[in-house]
Amino acid sequence: MEEREIMEVSSNKELMLAEIRVRCIVDNARCILKVVKEYGSLSAYLWSYMNYKPIINEYKNSNNIPLRTTRSESISKDLLRRGFQLVGPTIVHSFMQASGMTNDHLSHCFRFKECVKLACG
Repeated sequence: MEEREIMEVSSNKELMLAEIRVRCIVDNARCILKVVKEYGSLSAYLWSYMNYKPIINEYKNSNNIPLRTTRSESISKDLLRRGFQLVGPTIVHSFMQASGMTNDHLSHCFRFKECVKLACG
């Protein structure tokens, strides 16, 4: 993105993105392109930390679900080393949950078995 485009996006009231966030998004996109050159895709890079298999946890109580893990800390540290921004271990762990890299549904949740089936399917 050119400087003019960054300013245009950051001034868009509907998007409500601060200029610094827009710059982070642009910078992270550049970092993703470097990862893609090295690993073939961002997915391949991230899943390499998981040995290409999701982690299936069996938490019974939501108080036991961590906000970050040693794995999310490792990924975060490497992303930061590669120049990514706003990728702390808590954000990385949330991404891991949302993308199916880790199943942190409570074991009695109706989605737990569905997610296990998808992961092992």
